[in-house]
Amino acid sequence: MIGEVENVVPGVDRSFTLNLKPGAYRLSCPGGTTSATGFLTVTE
Repeated sequence: MIGEVENVVPGVDRSFTLNLKPGAYRLSCPGGTTSATGFLTVTE
């Protein structure tokens, strides 16, 4: 795990920042019902 934000619910804005090296990353939202997983590609 690289980073995490908890208690994100509808109607509440949350943000956080990560410094990632170029590569492919898998995203996961445990307990999510729509778009609970995804992929992110970071380029230089």
